[in-house]
Amino acid sequence: MRSNLFFSDPVAGGERCPPLGDVALNHGFARAVLEGLAPGRLWIDNLSSPHIAHVVHHYGMSLVWGDRTASDSLIEHLRAGDYRSEDEWLQIDPHWTSVNWDERLGAAPYDPDAPAVGPQVQRFNRVNFRFDKGLFLARRAPPPLPEGWSLRLASERDLALTGMGVAPSAFWRDAGQFIAKGGGVCAVKDGAVGAIAFVSFRFDNELEIGIETRMPYRGLGLARAVAVAIIQRCLADELEPIWACRRENAASFSLALQLGFIETKNLPYYRLPARSGKHP
Repeated sequence: MRSNLFFSDPVAGGERCPPLGDVALNHGFARAVLEGLAPGRLWIDNLSSPHIAHVVHHYGMSLVWGDRTASDSLIEHLRAGDYRSEDEWLQIDPHWTSVNWDERLGAAPYDPDAPAVGPQVQRFNRVNFRFDKGLFLARRAPPPLPEGWSLRLASERDLALTGMGVAPSAFWRDAGQFIAKGGGVCAVKDGAVGAIAFVSFRFDNELEIGIETRMPYRGLGLARAVAVAIIQRCLADELEPIWACRRENAASFSLALQLGFIETKNLPYYRLPARSGKHP
């Protein structure tokens, strides 16, 4: 009998899996699912005595962790991907260094000359950063905004922004929740939003930042301007800004360094292709 079990949205089942707080990486997305703040799915290896867990945020990010090493049932579950209608981006408990994940998942290193699509599992790198306030204060001044652009606080209507790879709607159930947790800062011109820095997760005294610039407005310095503004809000509210990105995302990685973030972890990050064969 297979012991893998799924709890679907809303999960609200964090007590039924190993302690997430023991995982030494940025995992706000997983906590959001376990606490019922965002839609997602939870798999555990055994309902009565769980030792391994796998949580999937509805945006596609996922995490596996536990107090035992990866089991055959977990690998079967991940490779089969029966639950996966979209591509999944998998992070793994850093404690599990003894597992050859490339081999177990059938993964190949990402080829920068090839797109992140297709039926092959691909290995990327996920970078976690630590914020250095002193470096930020020394580097924070962004170039002046281009003529006609200004900054404003995000409003409820900005939850539904389109034309972006990552929008706030991927992380919040509704506009009220988005604004209550901190909202964000937009760069605007003639009523159009060119870039936004927004709260993707907020727990305790930590606030994880999402940044997105619409394609026609890239290269204008808008991302840096909104990032500086939201970090200044974090500091005013005595919150710790959190940043993580794919190492292959050169723009995000470079911006983090410019803003005073210091790389602390560089971990494998796997793209698991959609079971349906649709690979966004």
